[in-house]
Amino acid sequence: MMYRGGIFIVLLLVSVWCEPDFSYYHTSDQIDERLKELENSCKAKYKLRTISKSPKILAVDITGHSGLPEEQRTKVFTLFGEHAREMISPETGLSLVETLCGNKKSHRVDVPQLLEKTNFRLVLNANPESRRAVERGEHCLRENPNGVDLNRNWNAHWKHSEDHRHQTSSGKHPFSEEESSTVEQSLASFSPNVFLTVHSGTLGMYTPYAYSKREPIRNENAMIDVTENLNQKYCNCPAGAAGKEVGYLSPGTCLDYAYDKLKVDYAFAWEIYSGRKKDRAGLVRQRRAKALVEEVDNIDDEDDDDDIESCFIESRNRRLRRKRKTHHDCFPLFNPVSHQEYHSVVDNWTTAILDLASQVSSRNDS
Repeated sequence: MMYRGGIFIVLLLVSVWCEPDFSYYHTSDQIDERLKELENSCKAKYKLRTISKSPKILAVDITGHSGLPEEQRTKVFTLFGEHAREMISPETGLSLVETLCGNKKSHRVDVPQLLEKTNFRLVLNANPESRRAVERGEHCLRENPNGVDLNRNWNAHWKHSEDHRHQTSSGKHPFSEEESSTVEQSLASFSPNVFLTVHSGTLGMYTPYAYSKREPIRNENAMIDVTENLNQKYCNCPAGAAGKEVGYLSPGTCLDYAYDKLKVDYAFAWEIYSGRKKDRAGLVRQRRAKALVEEVDNIDDEDDDDDIESCFIESRNRRLRRKRKTHHDCFPLFNPVSHQEYHSVVDNWTTAILDLASQVSSRNDS
């Protein structure tokens, strides 16, 4: 009995030790509250609006108080938090807002100068109710409360799917969900030059198309040039057409919708964090990236031992490792679990987004 009791205590201590520290993450309510506070303190021109009441989704417009005429400005739309478990995405969005408002410094980009010729619209938390569920401990949750993958619900090469196992169900029809429909309306009304959606679970800087292995034709060279330049500075990771580089096809995405339907010149999807050591080192193997991003349930047992720091005792025991895919274990696959790494990721990708806007703006000036 003493032996069994000792094992129980060890298991309990390991469980407590492995619990993610959320003190530096924000809840959905805290994100909304901070955006509201910035209405009175942002140094730039700032407008906050509610684009959906149920669920509550906010969009914020930020630009300079003076500068180029409206018709000459570059417009950048950034979308965060489509997949609830990817908490680092909205955190990066909030950091970007703070930087644009002058509360955080950027050492690479002159933000006040950028705002004189660039308009930003940001949706920080596109799946707020499911993110609240993640905040309560459902760390594997990707879909919205209706069981729909919001990034399979856009009317671009949409294909019906009821794959709840991998959380990639498309919904009954395009824009069946309030979240994706609302964001689309905000995106279309803004008519941007640049569209960026931010995700996590692997590392990559992608262009259209996601639904096929076909590469984009319109403005392809410019998108490639910008991506290659940014990749060298911020990622050193797979880059290029999403369907070709990722290793699987994704119909009904916001990336393809922005590019194909709205004719956005620069459309990108960035994957900004991976809990896998080899991904972080830039040694990405695409078939395993697919397993991480869309098949968390099917990760190969032995293959993962060397890559992911497991919180399980006897992690090499197959019987125990089949239980890995608990809500507890999903969090470190998609989000940093240390304060230092959190800030490193957020700061790196905040700067990358500003650099993206700056480069496209400079191209538009020339």
